[in-house]
Amino acid sequence: MTEARSFLTELKSANDRFYVTISDTEKSEVINNAFRVYQGIIDDWQVDNDFEIVSSFLENTDYKIVAEKLNKNRSLMWKREKSLRYKEYVSLKQVIYYLGHNHHV
Repeated sequence: MTEARSFLTELKSANDRFYVTISDTEKSEVINNAFRVYQGIIDDWQVDNDFEIVSSFLENTDYKIVAEKLNKNRSLMWKREKSLRYKEYVSLKQVIYYLGHNHHV
């Protein structure tokens, strides 16, 4: 319990929302660094302005389909995909998933 409180205190001071601790401390550090980058990407998204667009990208990864679904210009959706760093978000999710499920890394 004391260890859990210590982790919570550390999380609050670092403004991190994610924290993983496992017996392999090096892997823990790598996973936590990946989550820190992940948090940075999603924290840049503005809920009021980006929710509909991000939700659409989560359903359809092609900006052309997203543009059609939202009745927006394709060029605008291509730019929004870049500014939201959507491909980086997806790639990082895959890295985190791999690290979490692969015991030999």
